[in-house]
Amino acid sequence: MKCVICGTVKNCGKDIQKVYNNMVSIGSLFNEYKIIFSYDHSKDNSLQLLNLFVKKNPNVIVHVNTDPLFKDRTFNLAKARNAYLKIIQEKFRDYQYMFVMDCDEVSSSPIKINILKKHLNNSNAWDMLSFNKNYYYDSWALSIFPYFINCHFFGGIGSHKYLQHINQLLKKTNPNQYVKCLSAFNGFAIYKINKILNCHYNGSVKNISLLPKPLVKNNIRLFNGIKNRMYVDCEHKYFHFMAILKNKAKCRISPEILFDSTWKG
Repeated sequence: MKCVICGTVKNCGKDIQKVYNNMVSIGSLFNEYKIIFSYDHSKDNSLQLLNLFVKKNPNVIVHVNTDPLFKDRTFNLAKARNAYLKIIQEKFRDYQYMFVMDCDEVSSSPIKINILKKHLNNSNAWDMLSFNKNYYYDSWALSIFPYFINCHFFGGIGSHKYLQHINQLLKKTNPNQYVKCLSAFNGFAIYKINKILNCHYNGSVKNISLLPKPLVKNNIRLFNGIKNRMYVDCEHKYFHFMAILKNKAKCRISPEILFDSTWKG
């Protein structure tokens, strides 16, 4: 079995060594692995550290973005993620899994490798899999019944309601079962490569057009209308929605915790 482990890097120098160590631990579970970092201009020593990883590990690839950055973070992240996707599409199409990790403190605690192995052995139950944390924080990437669209459309109450909902669901879910969703990331996710090769990331609210209109209308009704008009959204949502629509991918969340971090976002 083969895997590619990916991450975007911008000012991650404080945590990137620990994240890299976790990436190598994941890679050790496979016959072959590659690590792809997609780097944007940073104010710290991130690039120097990435270059050190390249020197000591032939499995590491660093893509450096030399284009000017967009003013909106989600567009930069979408571009960076599409860069590592392009490398996978061109060079590693025959690999089975893509792991995507945030390269900051979110993924810096030692990974519970036995839990990861357990869920890899249960891969018939999912095509895209993310995990719980001590407190689930990622309302931005979350799309789950009945909360499907951008949580920030609804002001501060939006994120609170989304997180309250998912934390309650995960709390009552058996560790050997999964929560169904349309999108989730929470700092770490696994993808079957054959389910995402024809997909890409997009950081705009264009992803709403991929959702059934009744779901969108009901979501808005639950909050008595939209409070904030935004043109940006989490880049993971569009990617996940495409995989579901194009390839019937199963998106799931495990109630188990991979990283023993007390970080709460």
